[in-house]
Amino acid sequence: MMREFLKCTKDDFGILTKILTITADNAANNNTFLKELGVACLNENIDFHYKKNHVRCLAHIMNLTCQEILKNIKAEEAQDENDILKEISKGSRDAHDAVKLNLFDVRTCDKTSGTS
Repeated sequence: MMREFLKCTKDDFGILTKILTITADNAANNNTFLKELGVACLNENIDFHYKKNHVRCLAHIMNLTCQEILKNIKAEEAQDENDILKEISKGSRDAHDAVKLNLFDVRTCDKTSGTS
């Protein structure tokens, strides 16, 4: 079937000389097609090499990469918001004591000033 397609492409449309690259994923059937295309082009003295003129689809590669990364990531148990705020305040207490903070109280829309 592939040979018939290539013959039709060459004879009916005359586009073999106009192919610069083929963009496809890494599926085996695409590699087989590109090899056949390379042979057909070689027989017609057309400069096309199945490895050099095959452009891998970046979106497909990135999708596969992200899926593989996500398989190995395990979500940790969610933490309570208050526990997170306590941890943050423990680590930054010295900075709070050293710097006067200008805070904005969202509930009252008042600007407050102070240290923690």
